[in-house]
Amino acid sequence: MAARKASLKKSKNPKKRQSVKKNSAARTRFDNRWLLRVGACLVILTVITSIVFIARMRDVHAREAAATPQFSQQLTVTKLSWKDNIPATPKMYKPNKQDKLVSVSTEIVNNQSRNIWFAPSIESYIQDAAGTHFGMALAELSNPFIAGEYTPGQAAAGDLSYAVPKNIQNPTWCYVLAQSSGGGGPVCVALNQYSQAK
Repeated sequence: MAARKASLKKSKNPKKRQSVKKNSAARTRFDNRWLLRVGACLVILTVITSIVFIARMRDVHAREAAATPQFSQQLTVTKLSWKDNIPATPKMYKPNKQDKLVSVSTEIVNNQSRNIWFAPSIESYIQDAAGTHFGMALAELSNPFIAGEYTPGQAAAGDLSYAVPKNIQNPTWCYVLAQSSGGGGPVCVALNQYSQAK
């Protein structure tokens, strides 16, 4: 009992109460600083997350814009992907040392009200930034584009291959119908707007 009374008397000591108050104030300041730091970290994290989200959305919108079908009165390119520097098949075609093979996978729809003939070997090409045309070259393709007559609204799809310079700048794939199939200007697609097929 005596020990307990002595302890109670000590707890009533004004110096100890002052020390407790100081410790409590210091703890409060520490808690406030900790809360401020956590709040600052959350703000920074929110800003970074917003920047990343906006950048990704811009990339998505850019890809959506690039994926918009290219069309003319005669035809519409509804799908397109490509591969750079595909393996050559020496028995079919061996490119020059300064050239490489590029494949384009596409789907084209006949917009006209009559049958037309798709002949990609003579109606399609890849052009560079200077406007120089590079024609088709034979390569081993998993789904080659089949030339033939297509009815109104019918889609022609498949892979095409071209020999282009290794240092080609801004390659653009173009398709232009022969006059016998309605002619018209070429439908051109900048390949760099599209992700390469895996």
